[in-house]
Amino acid sequence: MKSDTSEWLETRASLLARIRNPEDQAGWREFDRVYRRLLCGVARRWGLNETEAEDVAQDTMVSVLKSMPGFEYRPETCSFKSWLRRLTESRIVDFLRRRQSAEGGRRGVEGGLGNGKAVEQVADPHGLDLEAVWEAEWREAVVELALVKLKCRVRPQPYQIFYLLVVKEQSAREVARRLGVSLARVYVTRFRVAPIFSRCLAEAQRQIEIGEGMAGSRLKGRSSEG
Repeated sequence: MKSDTSEWLETRASLLARIRNPEDQAGWREFDRVYRRLLCGVARRWGLNETEAEDVAQDTMVSVLKSMPGFEYRPETCSFKSWLRRLTESRIVDFLRRRQSAEGGRRGVEGGLGNGKAVEQVADPHGLDLEAVWEAEWREAVVELALVKLKCRVRPQPYQIFYLLVVKEQSAREVARRLGVSLARVYVTRFRVAPIFSRCLAEAQRQIEIGEGMAGSRLKGRSSEG
């Protein structure tokens, strides 16, 4: 029986190996399922709307597809997470440049991209802490994936109780009233589901964090509320 660590490393290596092959549609579907939400979330935080964020996510996926045949996995010098972040930010900046250029053309290029300041505004349109944005969306992507796993492992009512109580942060009394169950049932469900959710978080983090360490203390801390 394989250890959790060996399975984790095998999963990472396997996914990277699979997406190096553009013909492996199942591998790319898995990669898309795991990472598209992250890419869209980061783009939205840059001020893009839903459609624009989807376009940027698709552009990023295409860039990953083109890059993977020559991609060298060297986590000791550059993790996949850092590489994907730079690639995503580059695609977002490209999109914003095109949009600003088009808008400038329609307005007679009122200021446009004709100076360094305008270019800097495109690169960081809202003065965002880009690393913080990426980390926040990364954590949310891990939680969302963990919830998908949890939903497959517990019955609908316990899942709903746990989701409302821990994820949506509703009070135990409000959850009991809303779902028509006793307060004791809410507390028991929280106690029973919390360790399952903790395992789902660990699995989700191993799945999404290709080339990363197993830090994640903040996510595990969140699960301890259950």
